[in-house]
Amino acid sequence: MMSNLLLELRQAARTLAKAPGFTLISALILALGIGANSAVFSIVEGVLLKPLPYRDSGRLVQLWTQFPEDGLLQNPFSPAEFLDYRKESKLFESMSAYLADAVVATGPQPERLQMVLASAELWPTLGVNAALGRTFLPDEDRPGYQAVVVLSHGFWQRRFGSDAGIVGRKIVLDGSPYTIIGVMPAGFGFPEPKVELWAPLALDPATVEGRTRHMLSVVGRLRPGATVDQVRADMKVIADRWAQEYEHAHPMTALTLREQILGDVSRPLLVLLGTVLLVLLIACANIAGLLLAQSQRRWREMALRSALGASRGRLVRQLLLENALLALLGATLGLLLSSFALKLLVALDPGDLPRLDQVYINLRVLGFTLGLSLLTILAFGLIPALRASRPDLNAALKEGAGGPAPGSVRHKLRGGLVVVEIAVATMLVIGAFLLLRSFWNLQSTPPGFRSDHLLTARISSLPSARYPEPYQLENFFAELNRRLAALPGVRSASQVDRLPLWQDLVVERFEIVGQSYAPGETPSTRIQVIDPHFFSTMGVPLLEGRGFSDTDGQTSPRVVIVNQTLARTFFPDGSPLDKEVRILASRPREVPFRIVGVVGDIRDESLSAPAQPTMYIPHRQAVSYLQGIASAATLLVRSSVSPESLAGSLRETVWSMDRELPVYDVQTLDSVLARSVARPRFTAVMLGLFSSIALILAIVGVYGLIAQLVSQRVREFGIRFALGATERGIVRLVVSRALLLIMAGLAAGLVLALWSSRVLANLLFGIGPIDPMSFFGTALLLTAAALLASYLPARRAAKTNPTVALRTQ
Repeated sequence: MMSNLLLELRQAARTLAKAPGFTLISALILALGIGANSAVFSIVEGVLLKPLPYRDSGRLVQLWTQFPEDGLLQNPFSPAEFLDYRKESKLFESMSAYLADAVVATGPQPERLQMVLASAELWPTLGVNAALGRTFLPDEDRPGYQAVVVLSHGFWQRRFGSDAGIVGRKIVLDGSPYTIIGVMPAGFGFPEPKVELWAPLALDPATVEGRTRHMLSVVGRLRPGATVDQVRADMKVIADRWAQEYEHAHPMTALTLREQILGDVSRPLLVLLGTVLLVLLIACANIAGLLLAQSQRRWREMALRSALGASRGRLVRQLLLENALLALLGATLGLLLSSFALKLLVALDPGDLPRLDQVYINLRVLGFTLGLSLLTILAFGLIPALRASRPDLNAALKEGAGGPAPGSVRHKLRGGLVVVEIAVATMLVIGAFLLLRSFWNLQSTPPGFRSDHLLTARISSLPSARYPEPYQLENFFAELNRRLAALPGVRSASQVDRLPLWQDLVVERFEIVGQSYAPGETPSTRIQVIDPHFFSTMGVPLLEGRGFSDTDGQTSPRVVIVNQTLARTFFPDGSPLDKEVRILASRPREVPFRIVGVVGDIRDESLSAPAQPTMYIPHRQAVSYLQGIASAATLLVRSSVSPESLAGSLRETVWSMDRELPVYDVQTLDSVLARSVARPRFTAVMLGLFSSIALILAIVGVYGLIAQLVSQRVREFGIRFALGATERGIVRLVVSRALLLIMAGLAAGLVLALWSSRVLANLLFGIGPIDPMSFFGTALLLTAAALLASYLPARRAAKTNPTVALRTQ
């Protein structure tokens, strides 16, 4: 049996080698489908399917408080709320609070590091141990104990050269020594990969007062059998009880840690996976059409082999072995293609896609690829093999080399496959049109500022040990801006506490003087601390009133500028100029701010989100009234030269004033703007690319079918010419056959697109899921391309020499 199998394999290989054109085209078509699927499945597997790197990660839950009236549905806990909930809830094995922080490590160049302050329960909650040394002891998570720190694996390698003797050594962070007690495993990063240090939170229950300082994120490990729904119900009971006991009470919610990490990335990735699966379907339909055509060309061969004693099983096995070798060749080429495609997908920068470092081609991807190949063989190779294994010797000898008549079941089957290809391609191209138009709308949305020739950089909060007084903060930033503005090639320089589209803005509550508010119903606004040159540097138009000046300082009346949305929302009946507001976070809160100007809106969250009410406060006043916001800054430098060329000068200017201040996130505002639309750009480009492949494959299917039809109707065309038919008539005859298939495929595709476009509704901006231009444009494009594909073989048919045609037949 083994020797027979080897003999049949050699026979199958020889058969494929005798038809190199068919073999190469089939393998390439299959490779396109398999390669695209393997690349996209690698991303889906790494991002969506791969288990989180924590013990029994399905029991990990992220906990949040909520302020629905402010649109804050995932808000941190206050220390008092965390301690109370940890004590009252009985659904968790353990629970840990943590706080993201940033510290400065001293050295030849100061370096800003992401650090997390976490309670000692973090490590048993996550179920992760240190790769070197240990994690926190309970005693170390108390105020007054020795400062210790755990390093990330990447930071340990980068900063300390993978020194195995690092445990017990010191590192200076923000001017204070910390003892290194451990190094975490490679790839570990909680709550996000860029975290490089973990230190004890040192939360003292005895000193916790008040419930308004919401600063702690919370993660918990469920007890066996407990569910997230039970946690949410438990939270509602506890929140209702708190509402009766405390003035400051609000809802809470819970998400699985997987849901928290993945956020809203599932839908676009699953859309891409569905797209490439449909591309594979079209590729397989093309392969099936090619196999049907090949079996038709081998009609006489199969009939003669059957007449010479070959059983039907032997013929089917032989054809399936040929298909298997073809699928293996396609899978091999597909894997090579997927490696290149995966690098291309990652290089396209899909934005803030989580766990992108987990994406690579692994055994699961290989199994997926081989499974697709096997499915292709069974689904699209078996039918042609079964049909080819039942030849009619009498019909074969009568028809000669021509094979079955053009109107036979085989031709109808192949025509049906072409209709399926056109229908699926229509649906995909319409989806691509929708996403591309949506991305164009998004990219064309005015952000409210000019991003060209603008360099940005962030500096850490000025340490209170060196800058204890508000006037020192004021003087530092004023002098820094003066020096930056004096650099060669700089037109203007400014600063803002947080950069729109890149950093979340501070949200605070406020009151309009003269209006009364019920408890908890005061409105909220974004707060930005700026210097007098911010609006001119950013290119934000002043619509009413005046901008800030250097006289708006600590001793002058408090002033504020509002954006157009705030003015329209809270002062709909007139101008807000000279109206007064109280910002509740300012100290003292009773002193009002007078509105002196109105500026255009800036889209601070994203280009797809409308502008929110925003107040701008001069930095000279904020250093006294809002010092926590005003101690850090994002620098803005508008240049007359390439902004990237000023990066070195900007750093040196900052270090000339304070050598210990790190300068980080140095980038152009154009790159910030591009990064803000990275995910929709990635989805649109990928769907456009794969839809283009689907369109090309569908057109190839149309061309192949019509070319085969023409080759088998040579005698008919010869007779028609002999009876007086014209070239135009022959072309019309052939194209009309293709037009029927095209119209059937388009009709089915439009119906599928109407159904499937709902899936894309949440991914669209400025366009509806049923967009006439996208539907009409796709129909026009596909019809033109398919007619062109059918016209080329029709022209060949029109050039048929009737004498030669009748003689050869």
